[in-house]
Amino acid sequence: MLDRIQRWLSIDSMLPAAERLGPVGTTKQLYGNYLKIAWPATLQGLMLQFMTAIDLAMVGALGASALASVGIMGQPEMVMLIFCRALSIAVTAIIARRHGEGEVDGMNAVLKQSILLNFLIYVPLLAICLFNLEHILRFTGAEDGYIETAAWYAMLRTASPTPSPSSRVRSARRTRCSLAISTLISWASNYC
Repeated sequence: MLDRIQRWLSIDSMLPAAERLGPVGTTKQLYGNYLKIAWPATLQGLMLQFMTAIDLAMVGALGASALASVGIMGQPEMVMLIFCRALSIAVTAIIARRHGEGEVDGMNAVLKQSILLNFLIYVPLLAICLFNLEHILRFTGAEDGYIETAAWYAMLRTASPTPSPSSRVRSARRTRCSLAISTLISWASNYC
């Protein structure tokens, strides 16, 4: 059974020799490269979840309404970030391609355009959210007992910096730098 799984996960199974356009490397080399790139990105995701857990733990000592105020904002915040993260995925693919082609000027041009586009999407979305904050929170289930503190917390969270350029750095295979950028921005937006 283990042998069957190893064969299924091998490079020969995923990319047959007839379909290769150039040298690929061994299965061990490819998984090693994958782990070098993936572990900082995985750690970045864990750190973001950890920051949210710390927020909830700190507020949890203040009581149920304070905890509900922080918790209710999670859904709208994730919906708002979907737009910027979708753009980040596209930009990551384009920058990775430019990096593979060795086109540094192309990478920089895409990065500049994506930062501008990110702001052009995020700022109007932020304005819509800030002007309709109470309606958005009520739609997600906020109650009268904590709607005021939830709105206050939501203003702090939505006004925090736009998603970092870490996905752009990640696409150029600088995942440790991406981890540092993301952790620093998350820490600053949560605790400063």
